[in-house]
Amino acid sequence: MENTNNISKQLSETEFYILSKTDKHTAGLETAEEIAEEITAIVANMDNFPSFGDGLTDLIMECGYCGDLDSHNEKKQYLYQRIINSGANVNEFPTDETLGNWFKGKTIPSTDKDRLYIQQICLVLECSLEQTENFFRKIFLGMPFNFRNAEECICYFCIKNGKSYQEFQNLKIQLAESPHSHTEVTSSTAVIRHKFSEEFKAGDEQKMLEYLIESVPEPERYYYTARKHIKTLTDRCIPVAKQLQNEDPAKEDARREKQSNTDKARAKRVEESEAARKKAISENPADTTDNGKYKGVNSLMAEIYGFQTDTSRCPEMKRSFDKKLPKAFIRNFPKHHQIDKVLRESDIVSSEMLRKCLILLKFYFGYGKSKIEKRAYSMERFVKETNTLLNECGFQELYVRNPYDFIFFYCAYYTDKELKKSPEQFGVGLTMFQALMDEMHDNST
Repeated sequence: MENTNNISKQLSETEFYILSKTDKHTAGLETAEEIAEEITAIVANMDNFPSFGDGLTDLIMECGYCGDLDSHNEKKQYLYQRIINSGANVNEFPTDETLGNWFKGKTIPSTDKDRLYIQQICLVLECSLEQTENFFRKIFLGMPFNFRNAEECICYFCIKNGKSYQEFQNLKIQLAESPHSHTEVTSSTAVIRHKFSEEFKAGDEQKMLEYLIESVPEPERYYYTARKHIKTLTDRCIPVAKQLQNEDPAKEDARREKQSNTDKARAKRVEESEAARKKAISENPADTTDNGKYKGVNSLMAEIYGFQTDTSRCPEMKRSFDKKLPKAFIRNFPKHHQIDKVLRESDIVSSEMLRKCLILLKFYFGYGKSKIEKRAYSMERFVKETNTLLNECGFQELYVRNPYDFIFFYCAYYTDKELKKSPEQFGVGLTMFQALMDEMHDNST
């Protein structure tokens, strides 16, 4: 098809394959609600996305494991033996129970501390830098290295230059014993990354440590650039949300009224949620309230989702994600409290939360402005601009096999297709996203 071929030029081979495959599942479906139901089923099907346990098994196989692929205990023991052989202290790695659950798929690593664990595992397995980065991007579904973290910088240096775990430990000790300058001026993430990827070679240990002491900030100052962009995007999105709500106030009411015919109990809850949303949207958004909360965030998130996410005063209206959805998708999914936490710079937040907030806000701002100004906003532009933003913050670029990223890829892809059919459908991407959010919360309690 001509339309599909034109779209394929904007995508990598993997992205086009997955999105065109999705097209086959949604063929013949007409409404956003019907398509959302099918897309939700695709996201909920773990076979469509990488399994951490399978990915970890593949990694140890690449590094020499030849045992029983069905024996989680045998795989775990192999990994522990590699840790011991490296001279490392097993207490500096995940517990026996945690590793077993990772292989079984019962739990997945999710914190910044877990990321360092995985880096150390790659180090004791003697993985190449390419192997390590591919594992993080495709299996861990997160950025391989945080160049705002001195310990991760050292791990990167050691993996890149083929150094041992013992050398990694020695460099950490040297850094800990060195007096830090606590300078107020620090290098950007991009500059630090360039230093470590292009300039520091094997044998440059002292030069590297001196640079870390002078240029990498203290932990509480991580992610300054990401927080700055999220604040800027929030400031830009709030008036967009207000204008969109004022332009078409009846659209969402009509859809909710239709839903009420099939579920009276839910209809009452939605009606109350909609009233709360409209009341919040009508508030005049200031920068901050007296208690430090970012004013306008609740109303913004209500407009993005199509329903109120702040139910602290009305717990009976609370809507949670369907538990069948992947943990990697649900975890740190941006709602009002996550955005508010990010904007309070005193709060500690994970890189995953920041990355997800950036993607969501960038998506909403791009497609919201497109609807208001009645101009096309292509998937190619969305992906390019979002990746530029993520790179600047030191985060992983959009990856279609990440279930969270997938829904934004699909909404952008869907928009391009629909605009080719009817050039005036500027808001279909936002409509599809809201239909997905509604469907993904549909069966929850």
